[in-house]
Amino acid sequence: MESMSNLQLLGLNGNQLGSSGQADDLKFLSSIVNSTNLKLLDVSYNQLSGVLPVLANISSTRLENLYLGGNQISGIIPSEIIKLANLTLLSLGQNFLTGSIPQDIGKLNNLQRLFLGDNNLSGQIPSINNLTRLLNLNLSYNNFERHIIPDTSNLQFLLGLDLSGNNMIATLEQVFRQPSHGLLYAFLSNNSFSGSLPVEIGSFENLVELDLSNNKLVGEIPDALGKCLSLQLVSLKGNSFHGPIPPSISSLQGLEFLDLSRNNLSGQIPMFLQNISSYLKYLDLSFNNFEGAVPTEGIFQNMSAFSILGNSKLCGGILELQLPVCPDKQKHYNKHQLPLHVKVVIGVIVSTTVLAAALLSILCWVRRLKNGIETQKILQGGHYERVSFLDLHRATDGFSPTNLIGAGHFGSVFKGFIREGAEPVAVKVLNMIDQKASKSFMAECEIPRNVRHRNLMKMLSACSTVDFQGNDFKALIFEFMPNGSLENWLHPIASDESYQTKNLDLSRRINIAIEVAFALDYLHNHCETTVVHCDLKPSNILLDEDMVAHVGDFGLAKFLQSKTISSSENTSSSFFPRGIIGYIPPEYGIGVEASPQGDMYSYGVLLLEMFTGQKPTDEMFKDGLDLHQFCRIALNKQVREIFDPCMLELEREVSDHHDIHANNSTIQRSVTHESDSVQECILSIIKVGVACSSPSSSERMKVKDALKELLVTKKLYLQGKVS
Repeated sequence: MESMSNLQLLGLNGNQLGSSGQADDLKFLSSIVNSTNLKLLDVSYNQLSGVLPVLANISSTRLENLYLGGNQISGIIPSEIIKLANLTLLSLGQNFLTGSIPQDIGKLNNLQRLFLGDNNLSGQIPSINNLTRLLNLNLSYNNFERHIIPDTSNLQFLLGLDLSGNNMIATLEQVFRQPSHGLLYAFLSNNSFSGSLPVEIGSFENLVELDLSNNKLVGEIPDALGKCLSLQLVSLKGNSFHGPIPPSISSLQGLEFLDLSRNNLSGQIPMFLQNISSYLKYLDLSFNNFEGAVPTEGIFQNMSAFSILGNSKLCGGILELQLPVCPDKQKHYNKHQLPLHVKVVIGVIVSTTVLAAALLSILCWVRRLKNGIETQKILQGGHYERVSFLDLHRATDGFSPTNLIGAGHFGSVFKGFIREGAEPVAVKVLNMIDQKASKSFMAECEIPRNVRHRNLMKMLSACSTVDFQGNDFKALIFEFMPNGSLENWLHPIASDESYQTKNLDLSRRINIAIEVAFALDYLHNHCETTVVHCDLKPSNILLDEDMVAHVGDFGLAKFLQSKTISSSENTSSSFFPRGIIGYIPPEYGIGVEASPQGDMYSYGVLLLEMFTGQKPTDEMFKDGLDLHQFCRIALNKQVREIFDPCMLELEREVSDHHDIHANNSTIQRSVTHESDSVQECILSIIKVGVACSSPSSSERMKVKDALKELLVTKKLYLQGKVS
């Protein structure tokens, strides 16, 4: 950067930059002093480690946005940072920073967004009241002095405040004292805020999200909360609120999420909750002291959308709740008329049932705890961004079918937006009913943490938690591939809007074949431990906006001779066929362990499918005939009718277009010669496919050799196009 004096924007976020432990990863920051026109520097979400350098003599820079979050940066925040006088955004969150916030941070008068959350900062929070332009402040999950909270009374433009996870001791009156009342979100969970929820809360009419969970708040929920008509999320769980749910809550017609669990609320569940909002997707009233009839309309018709556990005096509701009939509907009878032996039998049955349920709950808890610890180790080791169930629920519009973009072995994939205005992501939600889903999740977390290649799908994050009903929830977040899977291009569905335009010319098919081979070569030969994919097929090859291939779905993958968490699976003597019929190598069917040769069989079938257009599961393949034999027989007879006609037609169109715009010497070339050249290239690739998909694993071509052949073929193809 030292020689790039005119550089204004530098974005390197979301890569694998850094050496994970080296102390000099950040030395390049000192050189930005010479890039006097630099306005934005974004190296967030990499693996940069070390301490922030002393940013001396940096006052000449025009830097406005500095993103360093999501790395492994340690040490203190240097006081020289206040020399960045033009800063409007400073993001240092999700690192390992220690020490205190520089006392002069308030001198950054232009600062609008300050993100320091998820570090190990301590000491007093300095005065920020001079940051009058501040819009967002995030100091969450640090170790600040418990009795000191930031004074925001002068921050009239503040829109977002996150002080979660600091165990702060204060009253909410000290927080909700803004003159503008313009807050859009306030996250104050996991602290020690005490006292009541002040009636001043009603002045924050623009408030969209309010999270006060897991504090020490008391008193009744004020009617004033109903004046916050923009509220979409309210979480008051884990406090000591008492009394009824105020009727004013019925005014919150945009409410989507309401959690009042683990308080001392009482009275009846208000009937207005069943009609409170057409948007309400989750309601948790569990572990309170509610009594009487449970409503049966609206959200109370959906067992997966609400929870009333731990309220022993409730009755009625939908049948699935299995609650006792309410007294006014109960048949009157004398319970003393039951014989003594019947009472004894009933008592034994009830006691046995309760004991069995308790044991089952303990076993489930132990299993979840074990899986959670293993998963947490993986997520921390990969330094992935933290993503919650609520984040994903919002990102995918409640996992709406309209956002569904695919389904795999163990789950469904949705398109979503984690943050407003951000790039879309692909969210793979695992079906936890399948017992193998947890193992698939662990494998898909473990593989990307240890392998990185431009032709492998990049995992952005993962989520292992419980959903709104307390059920196990696991999801993986990947880069979104705008052009979908190779499957959709080879075999487009007629109902697809882009059906008519979905076709791959020969050049792109060759490139994709080579890119997949590069990925396999990396997995088999260049990883610290050999990785076998075990499920290579067109639907697991995704295409980005430039039609570059990325191999994904490592749910069945395994390390060979690995000591990772998957090793217990790899050393098992039992083995079941992995992958899908048509792509599974024949030896897997008789119990042979997974191997790189198995991947090569799948790759060979993939090549044959790409250049013939025939699926290995086509109805024509029966009575012992498969795609490999079909192509091998055709090669022996030099039959070229097996080529995908759609590919050939597109190749002719491209060639004709090229001829029209070519010079005279090109126009005069032999069309027959070009056609022969193209067909020779296709034959060459099909030969590679046949060699890779040999029924005998020992006779299959290795990926290095296949890659060499394909690269030579590509060179010949390109020479033929310009000859």
